[in-house]
Amino acid sequence: MSSTPIRLLTVALLSSCLACGGALADPISYLPRLGDRVQDVPSNVLLIVVDDVGVDKVGVYGEHPSPPPTPSIDRLAARGVLFRNAYSYPACSPTRASFLTGRHARRTGIGQIIDSWKEEVELSPSEITIPEMLRRSHASWSTSLVGKWHLSSMEGRAAPEGPGEHGFDWYAGTLGNLRDKWPEDREPEWGYTVWNKNTNGEVRLQRGYVTSDTVDDALARIEAMPEPWFLLLSLNAAHLPLHVPPKALRHTRRRLSMNSSEVDLYDATVEAMDTELGRLLDTIDGAILDRTTIVFFGDNGTPDFGIRAPWDPQRCKGTLFEGGVNVPLIVAGPQVQHPGSETAALVHTVDIFATVAEIAGVELDSLGRVIDGVSFLPHVVDPKRPSTREVLYTSRFKPNGAPPHRSEASMVRNATHKLLFDPRAARGRRRSGRAPVERLFALDGGSGLEGPDLLQDKHPSAETQRILEELRAAHARIEADLQR
Repeated sequence: MSSTPIRLLTVALLSSCLACGGALADPISYLPRLGDRVQDVPSNVLLIVVDDVGVDKVGVYGEHPSPPPTPSIDRLAARGVLFRNAYSYPACSPTRASFLTGRHARRTGIGQIIDSWKEEVELSPSEITIPEMLRRSHASWSTSLVGKWHLSSMEGRAAPEGPGEHGFDWYAGTLGNLRDKWPEDREPEWGYTVWNKNTNGEVRLQRGYVTSDTVDDALARIEAMPEPWFLLLSLNAAHLPLHVPPKALRHTRRRLSMNSSEVDLYDATVEAMDTELGRLLDTIDGAILDRTTIVFFGDNGTPDFGIRAPWDPQRCKGTLFEGGVNVPLIVAGPQVQHPGSETAALVHTVDIFATVAEIAGVELDSLGRVIDGVSFLPHVVDPKRPSTREVLYTSRFKPNGAPPHRSEASMVRNATHKLLFDPRAARGRRRSGRAPVERLFALDGGSGLEGPDLLQDKHPSAETQRILEELRAAHARIEADLQR
């Protein structure tokens, strides 16, 4: 395979589901052609985030024997770099806060899903988001968000704007999940085909398939925005509610109804996403794609109802097991020197902010705040280079806001092992003055399949004890750093 750089200069964060619109004469026709040098000009940035789609649902990862069809994501990987060890938070709101600010949940105060219909802690106006950071660039950026936001409370607001309060020039989509709230007499209609769409603070009832509508908005914004532009395409799919996607968007599950299994409905939603994202990439003008970097990633793992054996539905979205926090991340762009390669580097969604800053030429030190993320562009250029991070951390806590929290848990991993502070036993042990329960796993059995807890052995080996102490020390350092 050619090692010539791909001419995509727009950063596209494609969060868990890229799509291909039917059979293409050229299966990668939506990707820029190879061979030309990348010009030293600001790139566009396209982030595409998908909801509730883990690595087990993306064919190119090969983590599950029977994933839904994802030909568009697979083709993207053939022209980019696949990150094998990419991590998120176990739920969407903390992940979204982390990649938009480059700061961990302990700093943003968002450690669990924001309940949009309560007076909840939300993303603070004092945080600097990616579009606000881009204002520090030497270039004049256009910024838009289409799709799901889920970082604001809607309680008490006649027309909440959310993204507009955090630097986006233009916004259209849903401020929370689909069917967050609906009239009781219309409940059967609401969801993916009827929803409240917020466009720059104006809310109206929208009809039509939401994934298709969001892709339509993305295409319109790409055509309208002056370059360089930053577009966050944040898809609702494959989050609840379960539904039957349009037949035109699914090619393998033709006989589908609401009587079908939950996992079949879920997989069909993933396939429909992939189809629509393929339409997006095949429709964008080729010259614009030549100036585009594409990054694909998920906001958290697959939910329990979407899990197929041999994966464990108890180690899914909402947990700190691999099935909850190890997410797909694929990058294609002008920095790619070895298309179709993969890297074992440890990266986190918190690193997306720093990566976009590097592409835009913005110095993180100029922001005047602690940024936890580090750019993963060096691993895009050289997938075989040693991981920038030696250890990686993620967590969950509730309620949102500053400590103390009723419940909290965290994990830290290195290249080979993972230490999980078990939330299920932590509360009682803290009351008695004992430390939280710990679990130690060797990460050599495939994503989502950590294997047995090495600390179940009453007499762990000296090597196990050494690894445990190293990870404990790393965890303590990170937790202390998050207090500053």
